[in-house]
Amino acid sequence: MSLTQSMGFGRACMVCGAPVWGELCPACWAEDDSAFRKVKGYLKERPMATVAEVSAATGVEERRIARWIAKGWLVVYFPCAICGRPIREGEICQDCAAALIPEGPVKKEYGESARVRVLGMALC
Repeated sequence: MSLTQSMGFGRACMVCGAPVWGELCPACWAEDDSAFRKVKGYLKERPMATVAEVSAATGVEERRIARWIAKGWLVVYFPCAICGRPIREGEICQDCAAALIPEGPVKKEYGESARVRVLGMALC
């Protein structure tokens, strides 16, 4: 058992390697917090900015921004594939999805043509 493990430290700081309780040591956490605030402020002004744009404008590494997104600390918007409106999940916004669904119930009538044939055998 190492000295750091016997003192209750089980991890090393992700940035500098110092023994820590969590992911970052206090010095690295302060730097990370400052960078996070800078990125969050930039995204408030430009919510549709890409990670590359945010990184270039703020000087914060893309991998750091990606880590914050993965942890849910940052909300990322991207354009709807149809109308371009900002959305947080999926590929199209709810309005475009609703427009693609036909109105009213769809009546489907199946007869013999609905039988499925696989390798010459009828399945239903």
